[in-house]
Amino acid sequence: MNKTFLHVRNFLNFDLTFIKRELPSIVFILIALVSGLIFMKNTGTLVGPDVHSAHYKAALATATGQVFKSPIDVEYSKRHVIQGNEKYFYSGGKECVKTALVSDLINSPLQSDGKSECVRKHDKHLSSDKTVETGAILQYPFFAYIPQGAALAIGMKTGMEPVYAQTLARLFNLLTYIIIVVMSIRLLARGKWLAVLLASLPPSIFLASSLSADSLNIAWNFLFVSYLIRLYTQKKPVSTKQILIMGVLGVGLFVLKVAYAPLLLLILALRGKIKSIYTGWALFLVTFIVGSLLYIIWSSNWLSLNATVDVGANMRTILHNSPEFIGGIAVNVIHAPVILLEMKEPMYTFIAMAVILLIVHSMRGIKSVSPVRLFDFVYLYRLQILSVLAAVTVLAVTYAALLLTWTDIAKYGFMNIQGFQGRYVLPILPLLLVFYYIPQKNTKK
Repeated sequence: MNKTFLHVRNFLNFDLTFIKRELPSIVFILIALVSGLIFMKNTGTLVGPDVHSAHYKAALATATGQVFKSPIDVEYSKRHVIQGNEKYFYSGGKECVKTALVSDLINSPLQSDGKSECVRKHDKHLSSDKTVETGAILQYPFFAYIPQGAALAIGMKTGMEPVYAQTLARLFNLLTYIIIVVMSIRLLARGKWLAVLLASLPPSIFLASSLSADSLNIAWNFLFVSYLIRLYTQKKPVSTKQILIMGVLGVGLFVLKVAYAPLLLLILALRGKIKSIYTGWALFLVTFIVGSLLYIIWSSNWLSLNATVDVGANMRTILHNSPEFIGGIAVNVIHAPVILLEMKEPMYTFIAMAVILLIVHSMRGIKSVSPVRLFDFVYLYRLQILSVLAAVTVLAVTYAALLLTWTDIAKYGFMNIQGFQGRYVLPILPLLLVFYYIPQKNTKK
């Protein structure tokens, strides 16, 4: 009897220890699954920012192996022409599609928009035996669409109705997001609950439960930052295996969305953790070169671009007005927080509060250290400084891209850049995690 009691007690203790240790991950899984499934139930399969025109068609191209077709010029843009089953490639038509800002789509998550039923009814009149052509935008490399593409491929192979295959693709996308974020949370020693809050923001979960590739960018950046923090805080030197993993994660920044490649700067914070400064710089440079080459190869051969203005004319204007271009980017980057707050969305108010709290938390840490020289200060807080620099650079690259492809410079000038959205900020939120790792005492190099 006593032995049985001991076994039961040990089992319960083990379970309680496991639950306590993994509680942040468990809470995130529950939040993401519940809210994600609610979005999937009440929001149409072809609803979301650029979901039908870009993400769904790109997932179809991935599913059917047509990602390496050369794009053609269409006015200011480039388009891929892909072929396939009419039911899938013409699914939804125009009446079942809705493109809008994420903030506008998540206002009433419990109210069905009826768009999925619209897709189902529309597709009844399409033939599965007829092959058609349609345009597609492959702005991101096909790696970003592997979860959605795999689900659509399963749907087409099994004869599934398009709306159900699209729902399966959304589920694959959501599960991919959850798995990667949970991996990120488990890597962190501190700041787990902040990671849960940031990864559970409604816009992020909405994107993860849609066909958008943006959620993979968010999740990948969480994993990159979390793994780097893990290496930065470990006592033993970084091993060769860890260097390789860090390099793969860094290359992934370029492969998924090059605008977030500046996060690669954080690798420089590992100086002192890798055997020599040369190895640290080598990791950064090799990752940068490999990632850049992959992106250049992709963009020069298979990238299709969704532009609303004459990119060539804008480029010539920028080259002839470089000081104005630099000034315009700088002003917009500085003004970005104000733009986010002017959107009057609770999410951005929460982010602002989180930033303020983290700054206060960080200042408490700074008071307990007293570097004598500027170099010592920069070295001691290199991770935090590089994170701020990376975030600013991401915003600058984003604004430069919007100026080039979305802004009529002749009409709006360099200061009023068009097209900036709050969802562009979501993938840089993981950088806030580094402020949980402010040094608490002087450390020697």
